[in-house]
Amino acid sequence: MLKKTIKFDDFDGNSVERDYYFHLSKVDLTQLELAYFGYGGLEGYLKKMISERKIAEVFEAIRKIVLTSYGERDDVAMAFIKQRNGAPLYEVFAGSPAFDVLMLELMAIDEDKQQAAALEAFMEGIMPRDRETKKE
Repeated sequence: MLKKTIKFDDFDGNSVERDYYFHLSKVDLTQLELAYFGYGGLEGYLKKMISERKIAEVFEAIRKIVLTSYGERDDVAMAFIKQRNGAPLYEVFAGSPAFDVLMLELMAIDEDKQQAAALEAFMEGIMPRDRETKKE
């Protein structure tokens, strides 16, 4: 689970700093991996799209990852809540200035090195702690 502090200006121009939570369960991760199976999974897809400079595809994949991983931490229930009253919480987040700031941060790709440091840190932070790692 990743706790990310995001600074943004609200709709009235006030500077705001809030904490947001992101997490992929093993089921979420499996769904994402299967969606990009033909590319060697999610990581393979992102690397290929970044290397080919297919920015629209990278943007849409990152957007999907962010929205899939967004939720609220409930320490009492020891759960990560992604829906309330049948509605996904990401819908509200997607309409917030914080979402804009986060997406622009994650899309910052070093053109020369084809690295996306913020994206890599975000991805590492949202992964299940006890996920199986690929053996090389």
